[in-house]
Amino acid sequence: MWYNKKMPKKNKVEQTGFLFKITPQDYITGASPLVFEDINPSGDWTKYIPKEEKQYVYAIFDTFSCTTFSALNKIEIAINYLIKEKKLPDEIRTRLNELGFFADGSFNASDRFTATMSGTMPNGNYFQNVWDSIRKDGILPEVLLPFGGNNQLEYLNKNLITPEMRAVALEFTKLFDIGYEWLSDTKTLDKELRQCAIQIAIPEIGSHAVVAITKNTHFDSYDPFIKTNPAIAYGMKSFIRPKALNATYQFTTLMKIGMRTPEVLQLQKRLKDEGFYTYRSITGFFGSITDKAVKAYQKANGLRPDGIVGPKTHAVLNLKKKVQNSFNLDKFDLIPEIETKAITFLTMANNASYKLRITSGRRTQEEQNTKFEQGRTDKTKPIVTWTRNSKHIGGRAFDIAFTGRNPYPANFDWEILGKMGELCGLKWGGRWRKNKDNLHFEI
Repeated sequence: MWYNKKMPKKNKVEQTGFLFKITPQDYITGASPLVFEDINPSGDWTKYIPKEEKQYVYAIFDTFSCTTFSALNKIEIAINYLIKEKKLPDEIRTRLNELGFFADGSFNASDRFTATMSGTMPNGNYFQNVWDSIRKDGILPEVLLPFGGNNQLEYLNKNLITPEMRAVALEFTKLFDIGYEWLSDTKTLDKELRQCAIQIAIPEIGSHAVVAITKNTHFDSYDPFIKTNPAIAYGMKSFIRPKALNATYQFTTLMKIGMRTPEVLQLQKRLKDEGFYTYRSITGFFGSITDKAVKAYQKANGLRPDGIVGPKTHAVLNLKKKVQNSFNLDKFDLIPEIETKAITFLTMANNASYKLRITSGRRTQEEQNTKFEQGRTDKTKPIVTWTRNSKHIGGRAFDIAFTGRNPYPANFDWEILGKMGELCGLKWGGRWRKNKDNLHFEI
């Protein structure tokens, strides 16, 4: 439907770098919920193009990652536009800077990270794979994983991607909403360019993905970087929009002595604000001074002063007393280990607009036996538990529901909350092989 049928047969897409697929779930312009916005009436994005980066090493190897390079060039163009036109909120620009996206003076994301995370294959990748990865995994500053390797296999080495990198990349998803849709007809390119630069597939070097920056020119990952558009096979319109941010930073990753991460920088800021970190500058390096400050902070807040910033210290850093009280956890009598994880989980869900409450916590053996009998001896009621030996006994488990009039919404994807709980160190009942329980979390 959106293939350019006027292209000569010999120039049809060979699928050697850009790969094409269409699924019923894909949005298409004119038939999707994404709204057209006339952001740049000139349709010319030339003055916002990013740093020129090659997707290959001449005479050595090619990454076959044009779908990634063009997607990130598209994002870099969008952010350059927001900055130059003074439309990027200061708090987001500050956060991007703290994460390391401006390490070389201009916004730059790691093509290698996204090419790897999106599953680039020896012959290339699909637009959707790249954008779905950006939406799910985020993007990483170039300085944390720059171009490297002696061949494509080394370039796409997943072992190079650390948990710390993944955590930094995920921060991008907290700052921007991301969407994409196919162009229904490449003839509409001049109109769609008024909203954003457009990824296009062109019959060059087999099939190649680039970014249209005007109706007649595109920005490439091969030298020369600005070229005249040949016939266009496909077009993908994608956009990012700044989100409204919470004022309080939320700590999520493990930190200890010897580490240097953007989150350590945030930790030092918080400790400095509270008088524990006294060094004259914020460095982002977890050295002996930061270790001493963390131990003092932990001791002052009733934590074991081990200098390791893990879930319990996260909970104290992230949550004010009024937030803890708002969850009404005292009445569920959970042991401290799971209560801390529950607070982190409920806060994470709340920040993602899932308003939850705990419905059940510690039970006595007698209470568990009574629940086990429900639906068995008294068959007028539904079965609510499958065991007499639950982690609820001893306060090591809790159940959840949504707040409001619809506590268990039909057709809700409970795995969303399950994954959040798992990120907080909880085990989720939805993973059980038998008798799955989407509402149950335990340690």
